[in-house]
Amino acid sequence: MKFTIAIPSITIGFIISLLLSIGVHAAPASKNVLSYSQRHMIWLTSGHSNQSHPFAAANATDLQWSPDGRWLAFINTVSNTLEMIDRDGHNRQLLTMRGFCDAATPAWSPDTTSIAFVCSRVIHDEKQQALLRLSVATKKVSTIRPWTAHEAYRSPSWSPDSSKVVYEALRTNSAQLVISDWQSSTTRPLVALSDNTVIRQISWSPTGKKILYNDSENELYTIWTDGSHRSTIADGDSYDGSWSPDGTNIVFVEDPTDSRLSISRSDGSIVYIPLAVPAGTLSTPEWSPDAQQIAFTINGAKGGLFSIELRTHTVTKLASGPIDNFSWRPQKH
Repeated sequence: MKFTIAIPSITIGFIISLLLSIGVHAAPASKNVLSYSQRHMIWLTSGHSNQSHPFAAANATDLQWSPDGRWLAFINTVSNTLEMIDRDGHNRQLLTMRGFCDAATPAWSPDTTSIAFVCSRVIHDEKQQALLRLSVATKKVSTIRPWTAHEAYRSPSWSPDSSKVVYEALRTNSAQLVISDWQSSTTRPLVALSDNTVIRQISWSPTGKKILYNDSENELYTIWTDGSHRSTIADGDSYDGSWSPDGTNIVFVEDPTDSRLSISRSDGSIVYIPLAVPAGTLSTPEWSPDAQQIAFTINGAKGGLFSIELRTHTVTKLASGPIDNFSWRPQKH
C-alpha cells in the first residue's frame, strides 16, 4: 500500500525542507535550457524565463538532445526523416534519406554514439517496420530488429551502459516489452502487456536496475530488468512518468485535470506538489538535468509550457499556446 504526503500551500521554508528529503539539494544558479517545437519552429528558452529564441525552422516532433548536450535529434514531420542539428543551431544534418522510411521515436544511447529509432515503409502494398540503430560517427544504419510485416515496434529506450535497448513489440493479438542486446544480437522478452495503448511509454532508469512503462492508458509500472518485482507506482491513476536524473524518484500525473504533480519516492511514498497554474490538462512532466526543476505542459485557453523551481516552489510560464514537444538540453560537458 502506498502512503502519501500532501503539501499544502504553507510556508516556503517547510516546502523547501520537504523537497530536500526527495533528493533536491541547493545548487548554484541554474543554467537549464529547454527546446520546444511550435508553429513550424524549434525554440530555445531558459528554464526560468518567458523569453524564447528561434533555434531552427522545422516542423519537428520527438525532440531528443544527445546526453552530452552537443546535438538535438528530431523527426521532421513533413518528410518523416530523422535529422539533427548542433547546440548552436548550425550544421543541420539529414540522417535518413527521404523515401527510405518514415522515422519515429529517436533515442540516444547514453554514450552518444548511436540513435535507435523505429522505421516504417510500404513494400508492394505491405506495411513493414524495423527497429534500427544509426551510428552517429559513420551515419551507417544497422538493424536491432529486422524488417517485418508481422510485428510493430515502439518507444525504444537504452540501458545506461548503451549495450541494450528495451522497446514494445506488438503483434495482432499480443504485445510485450522486449530487450535486445544489439552488440551480441540477442533478444529476450521482458514482460507481456495487457492493453494496446495509444501511446506506449518506456524508460530505462538511470541506475539500470528498473524499467518504467505504462501497461494501460492510465497505469504506470516499474519492473526489474530480469522481469521480476513488477509493481505499480501509485494506488490510483498514473500518467506520463519521468525518472529523476539519479533514478531514485519518478514524477508523474495522477489526475490531468488537477493542478498538482506527484512524485513517487524509492521508499514507496508519494509526495504531492501543488501548482499555481491555469486550468487545463496537465501532462508530460520532465526533470531538468540538475534535478532543480520540472517542466510540464498544460493544454487549455491559457496553457503552454511551464516549469516549477523545486527549491522555491516558483512556477514560471515559459511559452504560451499548444506545445508540440519539448526536451531539456543537458548541460555542456
